[in-house]
Amino acid sequence: MKRRIFGIFMLAICALGANMAQANVNKAVEDATVAELTRKYPDHKEGISRGVHQVARLWDQRDGEDADFSQFCIENYIGDPAVRDSFFLKVSEYLENIYGYYNEMLLGLQRNVHLDTGELLDIDKRFGAYNPMAHLTDDLYANKIAFMVALNFPQLSLTEKEALGNDRKAWAQARLGDVFSERIPAEVNQKVSDILAAADIYISDYNIYMGNLETDRGERLFPADKVVVYIVIVGAYSSSYGSVVEVPTANGSRGGALGGEDRLLGISSVELLKHGVVVVNAHRLQFIVNGGTLGV
Repeated sequence: MKRRIFGIFMLAICALGANMAQANVNKAVEDATVAELTRKYPDHKEGISRGVHQVARLWDQRDGEDADFSQFCIENYIGDPAVRDSFFLKVSEYLENIYGYYNEMLLGLQRNVHLDTGELLDIDKRFGAYNPMAHLTDDLYANKIAFMVALNFPQLSLTEKEALGNDRKAWAQARLGDVFSERIPAEVNQKVSDILAAADIYISDYNIYMGNLETDRGERLFPADKVVVYIVIVGAYSSSYGSVVEVPTANGSRGGALGGEDRLLGISSVELLKHGVVVVNAHRLQFIVNGGTLGV
């Protein structure tokens, strides 16, 4: 599993390195473009400089020559605050529609992987791994939408964002600036989806049928159809907290427990303790239930 996750980051790093290597805008052209726009909008120098340099970093041979870059920036920089606000609202709405329907598609494509709908076929795995948005980033750079956003809403650093305080509009615009800060090829996006889907299927096979577990007194404390995903409990807790700490259970016995809330299960350790149920081993799943131990 760790090797697969490591592979995702390596692919992303390679993609970003390729992006930087292909950038072909001459620095002198960047500076001249900034100077020309600054003459037109002298009060916008910092924003102009940031936006032009971000577009230059993302621009490559597919997008045009130096003259095309300069012309694009000069023609598409928005100096009117009212127009810039309108641009922001329209882009936000467009992206909300794209990402919203994408999420709906993704849920549909992964339904048979995530839910018990019968035997999992190879076609289910292939559709579950398919990323219908893998080419979206490429498309938005090709039609220059991504460059228009990056030029007028360049990315801010974390320190700069923290300085925005409670200004919701400024924060929303800053988040838009994060959308087109890198340029990852479609084939890499799809490969990442393939790896994540394989990991998802790998995880989904680790099921514990709680209805079959008994205490040392032969008691069954869970319904026959109760199933818990083993790797979700062990992986989520151990990755979040790293170690097991000893705490008293509700009935006075002692066992290992992990604080906080498991978002995947939606159950807090406090709620588990109320029922005398505690995760006591992050490598071999165990529970302490009413003084007895359930082990797997």
